Amino acid sequence: MAKSLKEQSYYYLNHLLCWLENNGWAGWDPYDVLDNRIGLWMGKRENITQRIASALMSRAGDICPLMLRRSLSVCPQINGKAMGLFAASFLQLESKEGKPRLIDNQPGYIPCFQWLEENKVERFGGCGWGYPFDWRSRVLIPRNTPTVVNSAIIGDAYLKQQVDF
Repeated sequence: MAKSLKEQSYYYLNHLLCWLENNGWAGWDPYDVLDNRIGLWMGKRENITQRIASALMSRAGDICPLMLRRSLSVCPQINGKAMGLFAASFLQLESKEGKPRLIDNQPGYIPCFQWLEENKVERFGGCGWGYPFDWRSRVLIPRNTPTVVNSAIIGDAYLKQQVDF
C-alpha cells in the first residue's frame, strides 16, 4: 500500500533528524569544490581554458561529488544559510506539532541560533552571515563576507523566533 505524502514526509524528516544527531551540522555546498587555488582560477572564466576546466569540474561534481571533494581535500562545513533554514524549520515544526523536535535533548532551533550568534559577522553597522568558503561572482568574495541572501534567510528565522505562530 502506498504511503501518503504526509507519511513519506515524516519518514524523511525523521531520517534527516537522525542523521543530524549522528553526524552534526556540517555538510557540503555546490560551491565548496571551488574553494581552492584551482577552483578560484577556473571561476574567473577569463579564457577558454578556464571555461573548459570549469565545465569539466562541474561535470565531475555531478557524476562523483564525494570523490571530487576527497581528491580536492574539501571537508564538510557548517553553512550559516543552512543553519538559518534549519532554525526556521524547527520553529515551524514546533508550531505545527505543538512541541519541539529535539536534537541532543534540546529543541533543534537552540543549537542553530547558538551557532548563528557565535558566527555572526559584525560589520557595516550591523551583523550578517556569509558562506564558509571563498567564492566568485563577478569578483572574489572572501569567506564569511556577509551576503544579502544569507542574512535575509537568517533574519527571517530570528523573526520567526519572535513571532507567535
